Amino acid sequence: MATFKKLANGSKTEIRTYVWDLTDDLLTGVTVSSATSVHTPPSGAAVVPTLAVSSPKVNITVPAVGVIGVHVVKAIATLSDGETSELFLIIPVVI
Repeated sequence: MATFKKLANGSKTEIRTYVWDLTDDLLTGVTVSSATSVHTPPSGAAVVPTLAVSSPKVNITVPAVGVIGVHVVKAIATLSDGETSELFLIIPVVI
């Protein structure tokens, strides 16, 4: 299942942390095992988001992105039953 979340406008120096709650994606007895992410900037170099897994939640911290525009962070959580869940964070940076 993929989820899309548009965050509030922010600045290019802002550090953001988003808490992704996967409770609705988990069957009884299933937990979040791991997570990975990729940042796609509108231009320039990508940053490396930091992930912290504490089932059923994943904290995604996106460091300062450095450029104005729409940034996308794709996170994939791997569940203990082998299934995956995807989250797309849409991050508009205006100042």
